[in-house]
Amino acid sequence: MGVCNSRRVRTRRRVAIVSVLATGGLLGGILGLGNVAGASPRAITGATFEWSVSEEANTGAYNGQCNFMSAGASDGYAPTYKASDGNATVVKLTAGGTDAPVSDYATRCKDKDGVNVTAAGTRRLGQKVVYTGGTGTADAQTGEISIQWAGTFSVNYYGTLTPFWFSDPKLTVDGSGHGQVTATMAGYSSSVDNPDVRVLLPAVPDVVIATMTVNTRNTQGFSVTPDFAGVTYDSNDTPQSRFYAGWGSWPTSMVDVMNQLGLGAYWYSTGGAADVRKPAAPITVGFGPDTAPATTTTTSTTSAPGSTTTTAPGTSTTTTAPATATTTASSTTTTTTVAGSQHGIGVTVDLPQVEGESDENPGTGDPGAGGGGVLPDNEFSWTIDASQSGITLAPVAGGSGQLRFSGTLSGVTVIDTRNGSPAWSLSGQVGNFSGGLSGKYLGWTPKIVTAGAGAIPGGSVVSGIVAGNGLRDAAPLASAAAGHPKGSATVGADLELVVPAGTASGRQTATLTLTALG
Repeated sequence: MGVCNSRRVRTRRRVAIVSVLATGGLLGGILGLGNVAGASPRAITGATFEWSVSEEANTGAYNGQCNFMSAGASDGYAPTYKASDGNATVVKLTAGGTDAPVSDYATRCKDKDGVNVTAAGTRRLGQKVVYTGGTGTADAQTGEISIQWAGTFSVNYYGTLTPFWFSDPKLTVDGSGHGQVTATMAGYSSSVDNPDVRVLLPAVPDVVIATMTVNTRNTQGFSVTPDFAGVTYDSNDTPQSRFYAGWGSWPTSMVDVMNQLGLGAYWYSTGGAADVRKPAAPITVGFGPDTAPATTTTTSTTSAPGSTTTTAPGTSTTTTAPATATTTASSTTTTTTVAGSQHGIGVTVDLPQVEGESDENPGTGDPGAGGGGVLPDNEFSWTIDASQSGITLAPVAGGSGQLRFSGTLSGVTVIDTRNGSPAWSLSGQVGNFSGGLSGKYLGWTPKIVTAGAGAIPGGSVVSGIVAGNGLRDAAPLASAAAGHPKGSATVGADLELVVPAGTASGRQTATLTLTALG
């Protein structure tokens, strides 16, 4: 979708300390609760399921809308905005501290205080889905659980742009406490360039949308945070970032579906500003209306910059949200305190039609791709100018058998006033384009727009059509050696895409990821 305003990333060196603690009653809590010899599986007829999905599903979107929930299969517009579908009800936190079914489409992007949420702000919508009437079994002796709910709820990412939905979730837990939630998924994909053209993704059944470990002898219910930290996801388009504590991913089958919607990078760590909001929110399950979730004694503690704490029935967990690259919307600035911060910039190219090719829809892109004054003391930060929300490559005269396009990366400002003036660097790397075109065809020539902070440009990288892998391999944009003068510099690069003349026509997009180290 791109970012509409300047983004600042502030980096200070920190040491992350990670520890895992378990209370003395842990084994007894897991092995002994409700373990009655000879007991039969309990029939479940009124189970509940509550989930707010994630922080990202409760915040603002970079196109000025928000990521809001509604019941049923939503298209993002008012006629499909409703509170209930089957046994699923979408509720929202009120100013009085209670949950009420959603009702007013006009306030869908406002929090409990009536304030609009924004992509860079800290306010959240306070939404969640509540399922009732779940049926199945729970065996206190073996620990096996199977519960099915009926109904659909939607999460409207980028408001009207990319709604998607989950239908009829099912929870299963084996005797070892390994659990998962599956559901049928569907939704719409679209692109930032053609937001009114949406393509419906047919329903995909049995998608694993959450995995977790729960108390295997729990006869009343539980609340648990699904797995994320340390879960890997391999992508050739937008590589997973694994350089900070808390990196991770949602289940592979779910991210694969999200990729078809153009939202894949929102469900695993990519080093961007949204990473802090990507981990799954706790899921709370009750085994009947007359019971309450039981409490176990599992404690997990992770300490690192940017940590947040979530405590829910059944677990007591302190998790570390990744401190990531800054994205600024309106005039708000958020910062990070971890080396290795990143931000992605969308790159778009329209390839011309070749002789004999039919005029087909080029497909959809990824909507999520994407001074003067007194300088702050003892700080390293970098800012991408508001005008650089995306780069469009324009055709230029090419050689025989080639198509050539050019564009400009500009307005990347680095400020380094740290004591001791340690070295810093900015590098760039691109994934493959949405239509299958290899990112190796993109090259660049870095440049210093405004000198300062000891900045020197990186070397030129030629298109892979000439030699090598182009910007598919990370390459320096600018750097400064240790002991450099304090100050600021503005850097950029001239981009060149060179592809074979027979390349199929159509719009293709990719993400150019900048990484700062210092």
